[in-house]
Amino acid sequence: MPTTTTAILSSVRHHKTVRFLMALSLLFNALILTILFTPVTEWMHQLVLIDEKPQKSEVIVILAWGAYDTDDGGMPDFNTLTRLRKGLQLYRQGYADKIICVGGNRLSSSGKSVAALMKETLILYGIPATDIQIFDKIPGNWYYYDNLLAMIEHYKKEFNFNNSLFVTYSGNTFRIKKALLKKGYNPIMISSGNYPLKPYNWHNRFEFFREIGNEYYAIGLFYMLGRI
Repeated sequence: MPTTTTAILSSVRHHKTVRFLMALSLLFNALILTILFTPVTEWMHQLVLIDEKPQKSEVIVILAWGAYDTDDGGMPDFNTLTRLRKGLQLYRQGYADKIICVGGNRLSSSGKSVAALMKETLILYGIPATDIQIFDKIPGNWYYYDNLLAMIEHYKKEFNFNNSLFVTYSGNTFRIKKALLKKGYNPIMISSGNYPLKPYNWHNRFEFFREIGNEYYAIGLFYMLGRI
């Protein structure tokens, strides 16, 4: 009798485990299908996007963080290049004749800062070196706060940041705009583009979904810290 009872209990636990794993699998697949085939990512992205119309300004501020540590001294990563491209367009369209590249992280091999690599890249595109400033005194992170405020403090006598264009990744625009408003600055916020919404590979859509999720976390953190 005890053996029969043990067998029954073992069978019940087995079926519960199977049902749990099936439910977990269905939930996981539903999440994948939701991300891939519904506009939920677009909705989440739209809520954190600020992309304002550019106007004639004193300076274009290009925010970045990432770079590749290559054998020839390094190069900006893809996200940084998209921001440089947008900043280059604004410069050539005459919206401002000065650029500040912000990026204090440094490559381990060459020791170059991301901001220095950004300047090198813009020079390759024909922008005079005298029109490009760099701020790399403070390493940045994905929060864009301490180094951003330090940059403004450093250049505030040279430029009026209420008459400036800030170029960054679309998902960061809302948080950066609100943080600057909290400090009394109201620059025009320019998105580097909505290219993540049309990925070349399906797995890039998952990466974009993760980035937007991280941004919601960052907005909540900024709110709790009184930064926005």
